[in-house]
Amino acid sequence: MRNAGCAAIPDCRLALPLGNRSIRIAERVIFAVLCLAGMFAASLMRAQNMQPPEPVDPSPLNGEMYYLINQLSGLQIDLNNNSATPGDNMVVNRRSFTNLSQRWAFIKALSGNWKISNIQNGLCLDTAAAHGVTHAVQNPCAINVPTQEWAFTYVTNGYYVVTNSATKLVLDVSNAGVSSGAQLIESSLSGPPTQSQLWLFRPTFFRGNDSSLQEKTEYDRAAVNNSSIYPWWHDAYLPGQDVIQIFKNNGMNMIRVRPASINTTVTRGNISFPITTGPYNHYTLASPPATQIIPATATGSAGGPGDYAETDWSGVDLAVRAKQLGISVNVTLFYDGWNTSDTPGNWAGATIEQLSGVPSTNDCTLAGNCLMYNYVKQEMELYRAMGGWPDVVALGNEVTSGMFNTGGTGGLSGTNCNTNNSGGGTCFIAIQKAAMQAILDAASDTSSPLLGPPLPPPIRCIHITGDRDLYTYYYGATVTNGIPLDAICESYYPGWHGPTTQAQYNWFHSSGQQIAEPNFAKEATELGLPIFNIEDGVSYALASQYSTASPQDIWYGINPPGPSAALARQAMIDLNKVQKAVPNNLHMGMEWWAGEATGVSGPALTSLNNYWWTGGVGIFDARTTAGDPRDNAAMPVILALGGKLDPTLAYKFVNAANERVLETANASTAAGAALSTGMDTGLAGIHQQWQIVSQDGDAEQNSAIYPAPMDYRGDGYFQIISLNQAKGLNVLDSQNGASGSAVVQNPEIVSAEALTGNANQEWDIQSAGNCGDIPVNCANPPLTATGNYYTIINKATGMLLTANGTGPNVTIVLQPPAAAPNGDFTVPASKGQLWQIVPVHITGRAVYPFTGFDSPVGNPPTVNEENAGRAIPIAFSLGGNQGLGLIVPDYPTVTLVNCKSLSAIGSAVPASTAGNSGLGYDAASNAYTYVWKTDKSLSGTCQMFTLLLIDGSDHEAYFQFK
Repeated sequence: MRNAGCAAIPDCRLALPLGNRSIRIAERVIFAVLCLAGMFAASLMRAQNMQPPEPVDPSPLNGEMYYLINQLSGLQIDLNNNSATPGDNMVVNRRSFTNLSQRWAFIKALSGNWKISNIQNGLCLDTAAAHGVTHAVQNPCAINVPTQEWAFTYVTNGYYVVTNSATKLVLDVSNAGVSSGAQLIESSLSGPPTQSQLWLFRPTFFRGNDSSLQEKTEYDRAAVNNSSIYPWWHDAYLPGQDVIQIFKNNGMNMIRVRPASINTTVTRGNISFPITTGPYNHYTLASPPATQIIPATATGSAGGPGDYAETDWSGVDLAVRAKQLGISVNVTLFYDGWNTSDTPGNWAGATIEQLSGVPSTNDCTLAGNCLMYNYVKQEMELYRAMGGWPDVVALGNEVTSGMFNTGGTGGLSGTNCNTNNSGGGTCFIAIQKAAMQAILDAASDTSSPLLGPPLPPPIRCIHITGDRDLYTYYYGATVTNGIPLDAICESYYPGWHGPTTQAQYNWFHSSGQQIAEPNFAKEATELGLPIFNIEDGVSYALASQYSTASPQDIWYGINPPGPSAALARQAMIDLNKVQKAVPNNLHMGMEWWAGEATGVSGPALTSLNNYWWTGGVGIFDARTTAGDPRDNAAMPVILALGGKLDPTLAYKFVNAANERVLETANASTAAGAALSTGMDTGLAGIHQQWQIVSQDGDAEQNSAIYPAPMDYRGDGYFQIISLNQAKGLNVLDSQNGASGSAVVQNPEIVSAEALTGNANQEWDIQSAGNCGDIPVNCANPPLTATGNYYTIINKATGMLLTANGTGPNVTIVLQPPAAAPNGDFTVPASKGQLWQIVPVHITGRAVYPFTGFDSPVGNPPTVNEENAGRAIPIAFSLGGNQGLGLIVPDYPTVTLVNCKSLSAIGSAVPASTAGNSGLGYDAASNAYTYVWKTDKSLSGTCQMFTLLLIDGSDHEAYFQFK
């Protein structure tokens, strides 16, 4: 877009020191991090103003899908010939964007470790030994099976060691194989990991933010402007947090950087890397010992506020920050802060021969030769040396019309690098080929110890705008002109480039625009390159505020009906649906443009901020009213960008109060059935899975006639649909109840596609940050990026979906929040009103017909009185003989509880059995019996007995011991 101017977590540890963070912005400016005291009294206090700490948490996203890429070979873990047979070995194969067999879901297990399940066959990565070799195999997913659980240790550049919890061996490739079909094994780790033992986790669908203004805006907010007026970025009612941490906690998995390189020596921690091939000269950095990241000073004319927005120093720093949070990185080269059309100053007067040479045709050691190749190779090696190796590299920013087209003495000599609608142009083709080769050579170079071992190359693309026919342009670029691309990178803003669907086009369109949906589909079907929308957004700038504002996005933007956070959110939901429907799975995801940029007044970014003066639309709220708690808060669109509202996914809702999963009680399919919570085992039963669908949100439909506002853009609310649909479709229903009334499942009264829904069955979902508690307890939220909590607000009543307790036997009711929703967030009155939203990829088996423990053991809320030291037979029925392997390993457990509230006050420990009796089945009574041998030390205590079955259902009984 043209601008205006782990350490401490048990499952993911850092293997290498991260170096001295002497270049953090918080150390560049002289402010200290503030702790907020008395954050909440009668009203909400604003977010802190100073830069918060930068967390290090490289753990993957719970429920995210990844490719696992081997560092030695660049091959990806795959099924063996698409096998669905339990026990079959895993292999590595060449990259495929189409085959679901190479896509793996990472799911947090009950133990705190991770399960890895295949998206195509649903089986889990497991371990089996044969003939002295430990193989990685596939097996049906099960609960608490250590051979199916894995821990991750982050190393650098996005690579991890993957360790099996049972064997303590690490994932490896047999004989360090580099050929497709090589088998996946486990091996011991003796010393530093070998390259065949290192794995990159690359998301299968990117959900990113173009953060290329971020470090400049951080500096601008903290150092240049009055920090008492402009609060730091924050999520809901929490104090300011690291921006990338907020992105990741909401499910986003990528950032974009766009450095404009000058000749400088970049230092980060204890690594210094000289850039001697920088093409730009339109700014200078401060002289050491002052920080050289920002600010930059223009040379010549002052330039616009976007010029030199990102330097190599700030770009690398941001990339490494992202990698240390487990976030992918996209690097776009040749963006001077305004465009790629201007010829870099250091290349003025260069010929096409000087620009386009490569080592196979030119002596690239001679000054003035191989300008493109030498710079791109050196720039990529900078990121490799620093630990910020990118996942995607784009050559140029929106190069639809070409590159380096400055006229006169500031331009090239005897040529320009224009391109056309068929990806042609002699200079353009030549420099793109040189750059693509440079990326490959930067990945494989072993000439400097700073670089570390060779790495698989990133995905390479050319970035154009969305108003071009993708098939025509990229067929010309790749097939006709031979540019070796891995993917398509495209900006897509409806206001500029065209509607998302045919229905929207039929309502209104302008000449020269494309319809995104058929444009994607044609390219994917006929050419077959994966597509990445490298820039997205809703065009809402007002021409009265910014003279060159983008065309009004009349589908989702400012008019009609006016700036709408709900429409911005719906735009990304609809785009996500279209992207997920691209044939052959050939869409790589979306990336919002400059979501970190909100309005501030000051010399660094004044004009640029006019893009964000329109309050209420964007990733962060642009309000600057003193004391407004929404100022710079995460906006509703972040949920859509982070995949929390994806109608193509199933979700589970995990409550903050008891860390259990929302479910229909006893897996009932009946109308009016109560809701409860079940144990979060990593495997979700179908009665624990939910679909989130916009009411009136269907971009494939429209019944309005322009200029009447287009319909089917959503009413700002959602139906939450149970996926347990054996006897019909049920949704969450408030029954228009009063506070404390039960929320139940009921048949859908009005279709989600209807223009007007039933308010009792409609819900809004808002972010509540990653603290998982009420505001008074969140003055110091966790420095982790392991996921956010959300409030779920009923449209009819304004009350929240609430678990009314902390134990396993809660009911799900309506309760009011602490304050009415403000559009960005809702302040909860209790932890029971906070829910995590986690994608589900492993479905547990059908639930057994458990009807309760048999007499004499009473079921909750009964507390059974017993003598400590007695063996207690605990009997139950499951509708017949289901075999004896019914109980999950390490269960049953007992937990010390408060005798009045029955809330847990201790950790669960395995229950003891009487001798070797364990579990037995009696055919005559059709009942199972488990004999629990209690200890005399339990005298005077209350205990919760928990039986966890392999269907994922847990069953509790309470005992008070004399």
